[in-house]
Amino acid sequence: VGFILGLISQTLARAEMALGDLAAARGHLETAIAVERGSQFAYFLSQHLSVLGTLDRIEGNLDAARSGAEESLAVAQRLGSGWMQASAELLLGRLSLGAGEAGEAQRYVHDALGRLAAKSFAIDIPECLDVLGAVAAGRESYQEAARLLGAAAAAREQLGVVRFPPEPQFWAAVELSTRRALGDDGYQAAFTAGTALGIDQAVAYILRTQ
Repeated sequence: VGFILGLISQTLARAEMALGDLAAARGHLETAIAVERGSQFAYFLSQHLSVLGTLDRIEGNLDAARSGAEESLAVAQRLGSGWMQASAELLLGRLSLGAGEAGEAQRYVHDALGRLAAKSFAIDIPECLDVLGAVAAGRESYQEAARLLGAAAAAREQLGVVRFPPEPQFWAAVELSTRRALGDDGYQAAFTAGTALGIDQAVAYILRTQ
C-alpha cells in the first residue's frame, strides 16, 4: 500500500508541476518520499528524489537539487535500476549545464542515454536529446544543436509525450540563440535533418560521435 501511495503522490506532483503549482507539487513529493523512507523496499525513492530535485532546480534551490540528485543516483545504483539511474543523471546533467560545466553535463546525459537505450526505455530519450542540444548550443555548436533539437521533437511526436517540466522560456532561449547563429534557413535545414532520424538512429549517432 505504501509504495502505491508514493506513486500516486508523485503522479499528482508531476501534474501540479505541469500546471505550475510548485508548492502543491512539493507537498505531494514530500509525502511520496516520507512514504518510501518508511518502506521496507523503498523501490521508488530514487525516482521521487529526482522529481523533487527537478522542482528544486526550477525554484533555484541548486544545492538542494544537487543533493537530491546525488542521493537519487546512489539509491538507484544500490537497486541496480538503470532507468532510475538515468533519471538522476539527467538531473545532474541539467544542473551541470546550468553551472556552465558543459563537459560534465554531456557526460551525465550521454551515460543516461546509454542506459535508457540498453533497457529500451524510450520515454526519457527525448529529454536526453533536448539537453544534449542545449549543451551543443552552449558550446556554439549550433548545427549540432539544431539537429538534436529536431531529433528530440520528432521523438516526442513519435512517443506521444511532451517536455516535462515544460520550461518554455528556457527552450525558447535555446532555440532563439541557435536560430540567430544559423539564420532561419540554416536552422530549419539542420532541424529537419534531425527530425528525419528515428529514435534508434539518433541514439546510435550520439553514442557513436559524442
